[in-house]
Amino acid sequence: MVIVVNNLTKVEEEIQNCNICKDLIKLKCNTISYGKNTDILFVGESPAKNGWILTGKAFYDSKNKLLPTGKVLNELLKIINLNIDEITFTEACKCHIPNRKILKETSINCLPFLESQIIELDSKIIIPLGEHPTRILINENFTKFGDVAGKIFEKEFDNKKIYIIPIYHPSPINPKGYKNNIEIFNTIKEKMNNYAK
Repeated sequence: MVIVVNNLTKVEEEIQNCNICKDLIKLKCNTISYGKNTDILFVGESPAKNGWILTGKAFYDSKNKLLPTGKVLNELLKIINLNIDEITFTEACKCHIPNRKILKETSINCLPFLESQIIELDSKIIIPLGEHPTRILINENFTKFGDVAGKIFEKEFDNKKIYIIPIYHPSPINPKGYKNNIEIFNTIKEKMNNYAK
């Protein structure tokens, strides 16, 4: 059972009151989708306009059907014995980003919120989906995403060590979104098993 602590509620209030990125569509619901536990946290780019923004439910459309990215991710999650409804998930950007050119700027603006959420959730493993959440979380220069995908990075949040394992974005239009993520999810499974011991 996941317990939402008061500090997370305060972070949510700050997110809802934020107006740094003007004219962007904000999630009207909680910006964390809670799963079975918070030990592992998946971080996307920004909430989908035809998904979380519209429905209040990450990865689902208005007919309560999984969006294509959700379907791919759901298949990969089987490797770690989870499904899409059992993961804890949030976005690097808390508003819908209609123009990818501003992803970097908006991610930087939202980073304090994301870091606060990670600290309060007490997550042990962070899985960023694709390049932008990875760049904002590992804060390292890389030319190709393939140079960091699947690697294990260690970072301290509030003096606690957290592992960050980037995956290819599981969009069906990404040729690496499923096939190249299989090995990475086996790495994630191994790291999760180490925590379970």
